[in-house]
Amino acid sequence: VLNMKESSFSSIYRSMASTQNGTYFISNTRAEIISSPDRNEVLKPVSDPLFREWIIEGKKDSEIKRIQGEEMLV
Repeated sequence: VLNMKESSFSSIYRSMASTQNGTYFISNTRAEIISSPDRNEVLKPVSDPLFREWIIEGKKDSEIKRIQGEEMLV
């Protein structure tokens, strides 16, 4: 168990620039967003059903997936 304030996670985003082509967030194993530059996403499920399923499956590898019409490395 790791207990951290969400503000500690979100401080990471201040040093990362969002781009027009992407976004990022941290989710738990239940595909619930636990940290995001968009505070409205926090504590909500990952919106894309295929991506949510991939997270819940708990795979330990990376792959390129098509999510919301875009190819993404997950």
